[in-house]
Amino acid sequence: MTAFLHLKDLTDLTCIPGIGPVSKEAIISSNKNKAMECETGYALLGRFLALKKQNMSVVDHANAFFHWLERCGLQHGHVNIHRIVHCVAEKANLMMDGLYSTSAWPEFHAKKVAKVGSQSSQRSQEPVHKA
Repeated sequence: MTAFLHLKDLTDLTCIPGIGPVSKEAIISSNKNKAMECETGYALLGRFLALKKQNMSVVDHANAFFHWLERCGLQHGHVNIHRIVHCVAEKANLMMDGLYSTSAWPEFHAKKVAKVGSQSSQRSQEPVHKA
């Protein structure tokens, strides 16, 4: 995730953690010939930003993106949609502070705080993007 957040070239969708060749093809093919095609990481970031509505909470925004990815054909269980949402949202938040925060999910924040100093796992926990 840290490498992705510092990545400057988002040309290939697979640079986004959680998106492999199958997910990439699903996103591209489901958005062909639409007003906003989505063939690059830049376009996916743009789609995330386009879903933000006035007075929309952080949780509702993340949920809207999660459901948009599902409509693209990504199946929860086969693809870690939560990871994709989290990574794209964090990347957007670097540009526009306050757009996303894991503290919007108290259960995620509590787990993260509890793991501080723990050496049980280096893998980051991801927030649950509830419907």
